[in-house]
Amino acid sequence: MTTVDIAQGKYLVTGATGRTGSHVVRKLVNAGAQVRALVHLTAPDDLPKEGVEYVQGDYEDLDSLKAAAEGVDYVIATVGAQSAIRGIDKIEKVEYQGSVNMADAAKAQGVKHMTMISVRAASKEWSFYPVYPARARSEDHLTESGVPYTILRPGGIIDTTGAMFKGMAKRVAEGEKFRIYGNADQPTVFIFLDELADFCINAHLDRRMRNKVFELGGPVSPTRAEFWDYLGSVVGQEPNVQFMDPDEVVPLREAAEKAEDWPKAHQLGGRRLPGASCAPLPTCVSTIVCSA
Repeated sequence: MTTVDIAQGKYLVTGATGRTGSHVVRKLVNAGAQVRALVHLTAPDDLPKEGVEYVQGDYEDLDSLKAAAEGVDYVIATVGAQSAIRGIDKIEKVEYQGSVNMADAAKAQGVKHMTMISVRAASKEWSFYPVYPARARSEDHLTESGVPYTILRPGGIIDTTGAMFKGMAKRVAEGEKFRIYGNADQPTVFIFLDELADFCINAHLDRRMRNKVFELGGPVSPTRAEFWDYLGSVVGQEPNVQFMDPDEVVPLREAAEKAEDWPKAHQLGGRRLPGASCAPLPTCVSTIVCSA
């Protein structure tokens, strides 16, 4: 698609201050699009000052989302619960109910298309970490809302700096012990941030992506064991990795939630290699293998 195509219409980007949302905002501005960005308070210094209309809103406030979506043609929803910071209870309030609110606001305002970032292998049947059933339920609501949609389920999101891998290699070299939930032979799946932003921006322009769910990642998907072996070879030290069955962890996470020990609950629920999952891929979901 060309920048001329992208520049047609007005966009609302939610989660605009996050890593993915801010990248989407910058790319839309560079393409000459009309952009409205949803923020909690004020725009951060690292986002464009011109070419963007910043509006305050909250995923837990339906009326604020309706106001933000007024006069908008396309919604790109990149919001996440940030449960490590705000508490794992925010998953239900933001990942599910907040996404429901955004879909309802989009419908109320006659939005032409909504692109929503979900989570890879979202499933109502997989209770290992509550974000997966919460996202699956929010996907169902969007697909049944009547709003034309595209749902994107990315693998682990990485950038071209290699910062994540450098950080993990450093921790391996320091002898840190890693608990990885799932089997050693499960594949790991990653996607570059720039590619994910492009999918978000172009979804409404490509009729093949209308009203569909896509799992994004690749093209190479090493197993978890291969990934950790590679990190070990880079730093010259065997990684201290323990692969655990997710079912062993669920009771521990639930106990931490009951005690409102959110840091521990998030660690028990989320400390896994990004992009990998234990859930099977539903037959109704398409897979896009990204470029190398």
